[in-house]
Amino acid sequence: MTYTDPMRTFKLILNMMRKRLLWFSLASLLGLATAISVYALTTYMTPTDTMNDRYTIRLSLPELQEGTPIELPLPAVSWTTNRYSIFVLLPSAEQESDLIKMSSHIWQSELPKTRPFIFLNKSTRFGGKVVHKPKGVMSSLMRYPDQSQQSDYYQWLGGFIDPVHDSSYDYAGRAIKSRVYTWNGYASEVDRLLIPKYEIDGKTLIINDQRLYP
Repeated sequence: MTYTDPMRTFKLILNMMRKRLLWFSLASLLGLATAISVYALTTYMTPTDTMNDRYTIRLSLPELQEGTPIELPLPAVSWTTNRYSIFVLLPSAEQESDLIKMSSHIWQSELPKTRPFIFLNKSTRFGGKVVHKPKGVMSSLMRYPDQSQQSDYYQWLGGFIDPVHDSSYDYAGRAIKSRVYTWNGYASEVDRLLIPKYEIDGKTLIINDQRLYP
């Protein structure tokens, strides 16, 4: 009759269970890491030229009210896009007239050829969001007034301001350079707000631009 040491048998069983538990833990961690990687790739991957609907913004053009900019949030495909949005404006006749009036006071004076105006709500200086300020609301805040000029010489004709940098943009997204039509008169050239790639399909505006998703 062969004698079996119970303690030795117990230790062998315990050692086998430890090995199985170790392999199970490693397999679980590998599976979790794979799942996280797949989720990250499908959720935050860099978009390509053939971006799917996840990166597309659509707007029904009949929803636009003439003269009133609307703000469309970017799809939350990554943390870098959550803070930005798109401005869309169908300009009124008064706004069109004001934009022509300001053309000699703009860094890049050319107006977009198509309507509505579309641009990214991201300052071209330090990357912060710009703020919409309607016509006239800031005229009293104009700096460096020339008392020899008529009272309506310094005018804010409406547009967007960068509250951090003091740069300003008109309703076409062009950077303003003159103290006549803005309150800062910034001395160095400022780029206009980014116009994203878009298309108009019937009555639907479709914005799909990989530059919006760094």
